Amino acid sequence: MSPGRTNLSKMNPHAWPPLRRLSFHSAGTVTYSPGATFGPRLLKDFELVWILSGNVVAWQDGRRIPAPAGTIILSHPGMVDAYDWSPTSETVHAFVHFGIGRLPREWPKPTRWPTTRSLAPNSALAALFRYILGLHAAAKTVKAAVLLPTLELLLRTFIVGSTDLPDQLHEDLPPLIERVFHLIRDRVHTDPSHPLRLDDLASTVHVSPQQVCRVFRQRLGIGPMECARLLRLEKAATWLERTDDPVGSVGEHAGFASPYHFSKAFKQVYGQSPRTYRQEFRAALRTGLPNPRKPALYGTRAMNWLAWGQGG
Repeated sequence: MSPGRTNLSKMNPHAWPPLRRLSFHSAGTVTYSPGATFGPRLLKDFELVWILSGNVVAWQDGRRIPAPAGTIILSHPGMVDAYDWSPTSETVHAFVHFGIGRLPREWPKPTRWPTTRSLAPNSALAALFRYILGLHAAAKTVKAAVLLPTLELLLRTFIVGSTDLPDQLHEDLPPLIERVFHLIRDRVHTDPSHPLRLDDLASTVHVSPQQVCRVFRQRLGIGPMECARLLRLEKAATWLERTDDPVGSVGEHAGFASPYHFSKAFKQVYGQSPRTYRQEFRAALRTGLPNPRKPALYGTRAMNWLAWGQGG
């Protein structure tokens, strides 16, 4: 980091005027297989990428940027970026795409902004990023009232440096949910087509099926089997983006009984059919803007559990 950027830590970001033309474009979480790559692409907007798990190498205009888990990377419009995801394990990352429009002169110039931040375990940056992930599927009125101010605060905090939050604001999920979630995730990722039974999950963690369901619904708003379904759909969305496999095969590999059930479940969560999703994603890649994943609001807390549980 250059000396000019170091001085940013002494600034008061709350003294900068609001970003009147700030726009939110997309947000979500993505999982990549070991050894996968992304890009190069020409960015047409700003992007913040948060590495939740994996050891990543990012590239910006040919410059190599090591990015282990816990790193947030900022890329600017006009940059050519690329990513070498973790070679030996899956990479999970969250992203936010946004535009700024005309930057007020009181703000530091973007050339002085840092490229990366490493998150402390109790970081305000992590909390703000998580909040945006949970809001991005909300109604337009909620986005205008809550999401855009949160996004601006995230950018301000990133520029000057992370601020820790009080310990009581950082809430961990109960160990039972963590154990069952990791069990579901491992089974879905290892053999997504294999049937997953609630009785087997409960037996593995030595509690009753009723208790597993009760705790999940209290803290995540959905049950463990719905959580597994969302993870299967997340994996299917990645296959739709990164392979040319027929839609029916993708649904079968992800563990759905028939193309009909897969298409119905996918549309319920992502708001469009698997075929349309793939077409829009690839069309968006040609323009430089990623297709936003659109999980239904009821599933957002569960789908973003990984961000709550690991990214900081």
